[in-house]
Amino acid sequence: MSEIRTHIVAALQASTVRFEASAKRMAEERKADFAAELVNQKRAAIEFRANLAALKTADKMTKQLLDIVA
Repeated sequence: MSEIRTHIVAALQASTVRFEASAKRMAEERKADFAAELVNQKRAAIEFRANLAALKTADKMTKQLLDIVA
């Protein structure tokens, strides 16, 4: 189960990095494509929420497994 959690946490971090990079481009580049960057930010936010839901599900499954075994 820790392997799954490790993968999910890495995906959360990757989504955060993508969002921050897009925000930085919007703030610093004069010719930034704002429409494309907003799409990138929205996608990163959706990915983050999906991975967070997966992490919560993994936690619930672990708890249920421990309840069954205990």
